[in-house]
Amino acid sequence: PEADMKRLLWVLSLPIITLLYLTIPDCRRQFWRNWFMVTFLISAAWISAITYVLVWMVTIAGETLGIPESVMGLTLLAAGTSVPDTVASVLVARKGKGNGDMAMSNIVGSNVFDMLCLGIPWFIKTAFINTSGPIEVNSSGLTYTAISLICSV
Repeated sequence: PEADMKRLLWVLSLPIITLLYLTIPDCRRQFWRNWFMVTFLISAAWISAITYVLVWMVTIAGETLGIPESVMGLTLLAAGTSVPDTVASVLVARKGKGNGDMAMSNIVGSNVFDMLCLGIPWFIKTAFINTSGPIEVNSSGLTYTAISLICSV
């Protein structure tokens, strides 16, 4: 990139771009064209892993700053995962390349995929790591969060 800020962002993102390039088959190329399901599953696994790390980091930051987990989840994580999809839908609709149905399906589909990716680490823990007992979820705002998710869907 020519601009200094774009060059800096490119250099900072180069390690993750290289890692994803080496681990995810590019099904746009002729050789990998029939590997689209593998590409999808590996991408979902990467999203799950990155989501797990993100939630872990936000939890530690919340504990350090004395902010409850429910507030951190409803503000930072929800805004960080939903706002970019909403902005992308609005930009596509403004360019005339989509309609309201596309924007709504993008928003709802994104939230469903986010919930699946957030649920995969809990599934792994209950199915493989701690199979003898229930998993304790320490969140005082879990009921409020569940109600708000149901209302938003």
